[in-house]
Amino acid sequence: MGGPLIANNVVVGIANAHPGAAADCEELPGLYTRVSYVVDYTTDILNGGFSGNASEVLLFPATR
Repeated sequence: MGGPLIANNVVVGIANAHPGAAADCEELPGLYTRVSYVVDYTTDILNGGFSGNASEVLLFPATR
C-alpha cells in the first residue's frame, strides 16, 4: 500500500502504509521516509556491507 513520493521526476520519499490505512486514511497521519536520508544505508545493504548492528534509532512522534 506504500509507494514512491515523486517531485520533478525524482523519487524524494517513500510513502509507507500502516495497518487499517484503507479504512482510516483521513484520521491517521501519513508516514514517509526521506530517500536522501537513507541512500547511503541503502547502498551499503545492496553492496552487502551492512553488519546488522544498528548504532542509532530515530523515532519521530506522529503529529496531527
